[in-house]
Amino acid sequence: MPTIPVLSAFTELISGYVTEEFKKLLKPSALVTSAVFLALNLVVILPPLRAVGFRPVVALERLSTAWQVALGTLLLFALAYVTNSLGASFLSLASGTAFRGSPIVGQGALAAAARYL
Repeated sequence: MPTIPVLSAFTELISGYVTEEFKKLLKPSALVTSAVFLALNLVVILPPLRAVGFRPVVALERLSTAWQVALGTLLLFALAYVTNSLGASFLSLASGTAFRGSPIVGQGALAAAARYL
């Protein structure tokens, strides 16, 4: 059965894109970073919210263990995707290259500081 060339090319494009996105999602660096972030939230943020009686936390605790694990896994993969997608932007922000042209933080600030030295 012959296929329509446009449809097969479109299917190839979509399947290639989806495959690449899943490969990005399963990178160990993004998963480890997200797991550390979730663990820190469970240790540092969740206990005070539980003590106050924050409703979403109480609702999460009322769910069965299977639903808690499913939501945690979904959250882990979502955070891994966001971490992987924003990795380059966050790195440029942390290294200061994003502010290089800024008059407040960038070269203008260095020139102003040099005048007072």
